[in-house]
Amino acid sequence: MSEASNGIIGEIFYPTADTPNTTALQFLIGDSSHTWVNQEKTGTIPKVRLYNNHSLAWIVTNTAKNGDYQLTKIIYTDPARNSVVQQVTFKALQGHLADYLLYVYYDPAIHNKGDNNNISRQNDAG
Repeated sequence: MSEASNGIIGEIFYPTADTPNTTALQFLIGDSSHTWVNQEKTGTIPKVRLYNNHSLAWIVTNTAKNGDYQLTKIIYTDPARNSVVQQVTFKALQGHLADYLLYVYYDPAIHNKGDNNNISRQNDAG
C-alpha cells in the first residue's frame, strides 16, 4: 500500500492473482445534519506506513483536508482465511463524534467487469 492509493483499499485480486474483484473500499464521511459528505479518497490527506517489517500490515492515517476528523486504519491480510481486515478508528478533531456519520463505500468488480453495472428503479402502485 502506498500514499498513491489515496489512503483507501484499491484493487483486491481474489480468488486469482490475475483478476481484481474489488476496485475500491473506502469510507464516506458526512455530518449528522446531512448537509455534506466527503469521500475518504479525495477528502483526506493520507499517511501510510508499515505496521512492522515482518507482516503484510499497514497503518493508514487519513486526516480531513479541513482538519475536522481523522480515520486511522490498520489493514492486514489473513492468508489462512483468504481475507483483508481493517481495524478502523474514527476520531472527531472538531466537534463531537455524534456530529459525524460514517458509511462504507464498496465497489465490486466481479471478474473485473465493473464497467457495465446498471441499475433501474420501478415504482409499484400497489
